[in-house]
Amino acid sequence: MSKSIIEQVNASRSDDGRISLYDDRDGFMASFQNGKWVDDQVFRWTDLDTNFSVIYDESEILKLLTEARAALQQPLKTSTESKPKTA
Repeated sequence: MSKSIIEQVNASRSDDGRISLYDDRDGFMASFQNGKWVDDQVFRWTDLDTNFSVIYDESEILKLLTEARAALQQPLKTSTESKPKTA
């Protein structure tokens, strides 16, 4: 049985619109602040714990993940893509 997106993606948002994403499927990490996506975790863990709320809505998580991956040109890498190819 496959996991839901909520079990695979950690998504959090602050009241001022900052967003933190981590996709466990391929290790993709992104942060949104000052109107743009960056491909790194730019927030401190203490900030995430105190100023961010976890997003539990699957459609919102998928929307944010799609937006971040498109902006950073980092599509989801499937397990077959990460395996070495044999001749």
